[in-house]
Amino acid sequence: FSQGTLLLTASSGIHVLFFFFFQAEDGIRDAQESRGLGDVYKRQLSKPSPQLLPALPPPQSPNIGAKVGKLLLMGVGGSGKTTVFKQLRLLHGPGFSREDRAVRAPVVYSNLAEIVRVLLADRATLQRSEAANEAAGRLTELPRYPDDLKPEAMADIMTLWHDESVRVSFESGTQTGLPDNTKYFMSRLPDMMDPDWLPSDQDILQSSCRTAGIPSQRCSISDRIELDMVDVGCGQWASSRRREAAFVDGVEVADMRAVLVMVGLSDFDVQSSERREPVNKLVESLELVRSIASLLAQLEQEVPLVLVLSKADLFQDKVRAGRDIRVCQLLKEYPGGSHQVTAAMDFVRAVIRQSLEGMGHPVLLIEEAVLTDSGSTANTLDSIYSHIMDLRHTNFNRRSKRR
Repeated sequence: FSQGTLLLTASSGIHVLFFFFFQAEDGIRDAQESRGLGDVYKRQLSKPSPQLLPALPPPQSPNIGAKVGKLLLMGVGGSGKTTVFKQLRLLHGPGFSREDRAVRAPVVYSNLAEIVRVLLADRATLQRSEAANEAAGRLTELPRYPDDLKPEAMADIMTLWHDESVRVSFESGTQTGLPDNTKYFMSRLPDMMDPDWLPSDQDILQSSCRTAGIPSQRCSISDRIELDMVDVGCGQWASSRRREAAFVDGVEVADMRAVLVMVGLSDFDVQSSERREPVNKLVESLELVRSIASLLAQLEQEVPLVLVLSKADLFQDKVRAGRDIRVCQLLKEYPGGSHQVTAAMDFVRAVIRQSLEGMGHPVLLIEEAVLTDSGSTANTLDSIYSHIMDLRHTNFNRRSKRR
């Protein structure tokens, strides 16, 4: 990860909307009529929901009298919104206690069970060794959402993972149904076999599950300025009859300092499971960006947008493995060859920038980000906070001149 840079494509200094592209677990909200800029909706899943983790209440501000603005966090499912909140808890909050880690251990086990389920369904690995076939037979009895995994089950997972046919299928990039955290958790299996194992910070950051409620986290960026980051999900945007609304889940647009929308670069070959008709997730993410910009323009709300392209490391891994980015309709004109990471990355950046032109609303662009890296996340957030302070200073001077 390299620290992102902010690129303002409009000359006016105003509030800021941020777009982030990341990987992570995501909250899912109950379905209800859209209230304007967006009541969040419940994603339609064909599988039973995994363990739900409650959203933490926002902490009380230690800076009495500090002005609190709102940063709205948006993105399609699996884009990394929950990873942002876990990082914020590490960077600005109390971190994770032993009890927190114990609660999250079943989430990791459920992630492992999902990986096993996809590996067993891969027809390309049917030529497994005898030992791997025996392990696979026992793993078919693995619960979908286990509260615990015995060392014997983890040993079977390791046997299956190290089978040559499984490794060839994974490294070739032909098995696209595996979760993004597959390689990480397979490397963690020896440590997880320890009976005293509890998830580390990185285990928690890499794990994925649904959250209940609306997460929020307060961040102090100066003695007088604090920001509440609020996850409002991938909302249903206002219909034509509700365009007079100017709030998101009760947050007044006037209080917004930014809208953060995350889009995963590595989602170029992933189909969304949240819509009735199949749609590429990278396409879906950019549709979300445009819908937010369009509605804010109609509401005449000067809230800029920030775009962060995340999961850049996973994107590079896929390209190195030979995955063709032209499987995404947005990228079908890519002129480069396979395995050309730099050329592919440059082309994707250019296509995304072009797709954001003519939206009638200012966009701030942050380059690649890897949210599972705490240092990189801190650098990216610091850049965002600094830009918010600069815009606030610019707006204050503008208002003073008008007087």
